[in-house]
Amino acid sequence: MNYETIQRFSSVKCDGGDPNSESNLIFTGPSMPFPSTLEYVAQYLELANHSGGVANLGVGVRFPKHWWGAGQWVNATPAFTDDTTDAQDAGTNDFPLETLTNNDGFVVYSPRKFNLINLLVGVASVTGTPVRVVKFSNGSGWGAAQTGTNLLQGPITSAHWTAAEHLIWWEMPAGWELTTGHANEGGLPVGVYAVLIQSTTAPTGTAGVASTMSVHHLPFTRREVADNGVVTWGASDKGFSLGHGEGVSVAFSVAGAQNAVRGSVRARG
Repeated sequence: MNYETIQRFSSVKCDGGDPNSESNLIFTGPSMPFPSTLEYVAQYLELANHSGGVANLGVGVRFPKHWWGAGQWVNATPAFTDDTTDAQDAGTNDFPLETLTNNDGFVVYSPRKFNLINLLVGVASVTGTPVRVVKFSNGSGWGAAQTGTNLLQGPITSAHWTAAEHLIWWEMPAGWELTTGHANEGGLPVGVYAVLIQSTTAPTGTAGVASTMSVHHLPFTRREVADNGVVTWGASDKGFSLGHGEGVSVAFSVAGAQNAVRGSVRARG
């Protein structure tokens, strides 16, 4: 399959948090029978930050819905309740991100490692000063909360979820292990990489609720790109792999109508 030229604006932070739409993916391969994925390869890619501020940029692939799941976490038990349907379907305001109890939250999991969750929040949290952290499965529960140095875009903390698109985006951490069925995992599926977004200090009035989310693996990232800065990834004619998925996705930690993508990409089976 020949390389195809891409030149377009990307006004959302990633794909808008909707796993059912391909309109904000920058490239998709030919239609294939479900379930199927392709490997995406680029000759070169150029991302231009015209958001009006400093932003983190990245490119990779979106996972198809059958590759991941999500649900709520109650820390006191602990207990995980799968709610993948509400995370993925077209229903609105039906996936709680937290409760009004400290240390609850939500979990996203996949048998493959990923590094970006794109949330579409429909109900803003209200009242109090919530604190939210990111933890990764370590084979016997959860590892320590990740620090800012490992997070390209953390969950909203010391403030409230707003009804908007949000990114949770990280560098791959050391010690991220598959779940094993340990009691501390609260009934999570065995053999998956899980991420817990935990509200260690919960809101006191209204908990945040999402409508949908999407899951991505972005192997190429660049931190703190200045406004009007351009990042380029290039390779030989053989190209470089962006990974396997259902389409090519890009991320800008600061949205902007003039954020732009150019490149040469193809899909291969």
